[in-house]
Amino acid sequence: QLTVYELQGGSWVLNTMIDMDAEISRMSTVVFRKTENEENLEVVHLYISKNDTLEVYEWTYNENTATLASGTLIQTVMTPGLSAMQAFQFKPSETSQNMIVIAVAYEIEMNLILSSVIDFYEYSVTDGEYIFVNDDKRHTFFVESPIKKMEARKISDYMNLVISTQKKIQLYNFLPNYGLDFVSEYETGAF
Repeated sequence: QLTVYELQGGSWVLNTMIDMDAEISRMSTVVFRKTENEENLEVVHLYISKNDTLEVYEWTYNENTATLASGTLIQTVMTPGLSAMQAFQFKPSETSQNMIVIAVAYEIEMNLILSSVIDFYEYSVTDGEYIFVNDDKRHTFFVESPIKKMEARKISDYMNLVISTQKKIQLYNFLPNYGLDFVSEYETGAF
């Protein structure tokens, strides 16, 4: 069971208790703002990875009415063989809206070769759920497997994704309508 608390008037109080039917392997959060029905909302997305799924829960705080809605499950994404995930937000340009993105790495066997795949999902405010990022390459394949960790940071003009495997650390630019653009890599020497 997952217990979520909120801070009210300087004290922590129970907000939600979520029944978990399996062990949680990873958790992450993203906080962002959105406008819905002319209401300003602060939104928290909690990502919980367990078994072969990634569950996305949402809490919203309405700034106009000063009310917090309890967490609800908004989506379940199938993630078989999940090895790493990273949730991040960034603003591609000064005139665009913030993008909320989940990068999910998993292992897949194709033609008797075990490879890693990264899929990118973007939060659609209109649909209220995560959809594949609009790019030509829906799945990004890596022969180097498994991906151990991913970290997203804005190091340059682009959002950058650092990917580590057993033998390498690689740096990529994340381009919203293109996918990953290789920048550099470092061999760790581990075998």
